[in-house]
Amino acid sequence: MKKISLRIQIFIIGFSIIFLNLYMLNSFENYALINSQDSVHKNLRLSSPTLWIHNYDDEISDDNAYVHYDSSSDFQYLIVEFPIPFGRFVIVKGVQFKYRCDGTGPYNLVISFFSDDFNNETAQWWVDSTIYNLPYTSSPSWHTNYYHGPVYAIDDTPAIMFSSDLPRSDCVLISGNEPSLGYSYFYDETGVFIENRYEWIVDLMYEEITNLTDITSITGDISGNDYLDAYFIYMEAGASYNIILNRNSGSGILNMRLVEFEPLTVTNIKNNTGLSYPKNISFSPSITGNYVLLIEPNQHSIDFAQYTIMVEDLNGGSDGNGSTGGSGRMLPIDIVYLIIATLIISVLVIGSIILIKRKYLGKPKVVPESAPIPTLIGAPKKIFMSYSTLDSEHFQISKMVEKLKSYTEIEEVLFWEADSSANIVEYMEETLKKCNIFILFCSENSMKSKAVKDEWQVAFQLRKKDLMKIIPIYENEDYIPRLMLHLLNVEFTSDNFDGFIERLFKEIVRVE
Repeated sequence: MKKISLRIQIFIIGFSIIFLNLYMLNSFENYALINSQDSVHKNLRLSSPTLWIHNYDDEISDDNAYVHYDSSSDFQYLIVEFPIPFGRFVIVKGVQFKYRCDGTGPYNLVISFFSDDFNNETAQWWVDSTIYNLPYTSSPSWHTNYYHGPVYAIDDTPAIMFSSDLPRSDCVLISGNEPSLGYSYFYDETGVFIENRYEWIVDLMYEEITNLTDITSITGDISGNDYLDAYFIYMEAGASYNIILNRNSGSGILNMRLVEFEPLTVTNIKNNTGLSYPKNISFSPSITGNYVLLIEPNQHSIDFAQYTIMVEDLNGGSDGNGSTGGSGRMLPIDIVYLIIATLIISVLVIGSIILIKRKYLGKPKVVPESAPIPTLIGAPKKIFMSYSTLDSEHFQISKMVEKLKSYTEIEEVLFWEADSSANIVEYMEETLKKCNIFILFCSENSMKSKAVKDEWQVAFQLRKKDLMKIIPIYENEDYIPRLMLHLLNVEFTSDNFDGFIERLFKEIVRVE
């Protein structure tokens, strides 16, 4: 049996090596800089078209999902996930779905485009698009929603969440096909993302992000439904680049925008919205990596045109063959694939070695298993206070800290203003990992605070590993993050501060 297994492993190793070489050849053919003795912009390609993806087999409505909100203890949202083929990064442009209505309306529906780490529990980044006065229909009908930014979601497994503030008796129902893979989840007052096997009749509109190198010219077309083109540009720190946009035909005004490669296109680096062509963006990055270039119409449904985009490396580096250019570059997803393939081969090789040792040299030594990660139960209470500094006096943070420190069960209470000389990002990284209780003060100011959002998103990830307990403090539940509605525990009462402290302490020591 061991001899047969060894042969099988050798066969798999050989096949994997062939696959790895073929994949590397394909990756460099698609993404590497091609040597050329001629024009720097010799290679001409086309931009990616608008594409649709769905998870259902047919459009027959076998079931419906209520999307409603009656109260914080009675609501239901629907989430549909879309694994992109081959794990390519895409930019989300819209959605179409089948639905019907209950009640008399008017019907408003919030569509949230999620990006990054949606894993049955949460997604860290999202952008909302609200549909007002959705037309009434008693039988399943299609509706298309084109999303026109300016913030777009980028991911290799984007997701869409349907939510609403309408009661169940007067809400929108999303149509679903028969149960199968589904890639869908319900989120309700339990605070748990419940996997659902129905194939909801929902289509995601997206566009693959094309790779653009400094020897490549790409032509694209901005038209009615194809209103956004996106490109990856790999840039090296300290180098200087010039991005050139030319209009080939049409009279529409096209803009270009260079942004950070992030789950959402929120960090603009440079843009050119002028009227004259060619349009240029010059940029010298401080960090090596991929950046995203967006080509957008100045006015949607009005400015149509065909264009050419190209990148010049102003450093004039040599690729070793006398032509200008740089070294071969691949997108992060390709690097991930290569790492995975290498790891598979390494595991198989190590397995073969162990098998041979067992056969000829005896059994290897067994390494003892590491101790499990400790959970919150019985651990000393170390508290992290997350709030907007604009609310410090309103919530009486300093007084609250002193009150909590008086309890012997609480070992430490940390808040930024007590150590305000520290950089807030460094403070968050240093203190969050040594705390096991996270108190979030929910307010209008905290909703607008990026630092507070970063803190509770990190805490939420730690909570999934049983390393953190989150306690939202609120006066108005509208300011509680949707993903934390089920954690609604302690209401702040300034007129009964001692009573509030007592309720908060009971929640801190309560075992979940």
